[in-house]
Amino acid sequence: MSDIKTIKDAIKTQLDALVTAGKLAGCEQTDMRVDPLGGEIPLTPYAYIMPPSTESESVDNRTLLRKYRFDIMVVVKGENVNTNTYLEELIENLLNQFDNVPTLNGAADGAVEPVTSTPEPLTHKNGSLVVFFITLIAHKTKTLTF
Repeated sequence: MSDIKTIKDAIKTQLDALVTAGKLAGCEQTDMRVDPLGGEIPLTPYAYIMPPSTESESVDNRTLLRKYRFDIMVVVKGENVNTNTYLEELIENLLNQFDNVPTLNGAADGAVEPVTSTPEPLTHKNGSLVVFFITLIAHKTKTLTF
């Protein structure tokens, strides 16, 4: 299995735990063939795991440190933001989930750095939404085989 798939599956596992805990209404991986916001938005808050970007850094002549950057788009219906702290608490729950599994249970042998974007309002065909991103930068050591 590829490192990208292993890391993405580990991220999905952590988001599924938040669904089970009632912190998210649902989550899914997207391959971007279809715009996640193009159709009906399921219950919110809902998380979409986007395909990653990657970056590599040479450690030595036989080792790379690969950085996989996964953006998780979190969508909330505007009417569900019913307190001044709703979004902050949601963001904190998401960050805490990833802070407590710094290697994604071994999928990323370096560390995972979670950061967030600023929540932004968005007008959608079915009403107002608030969207923000959790960005996870997962570090994985790669041994070169040449």
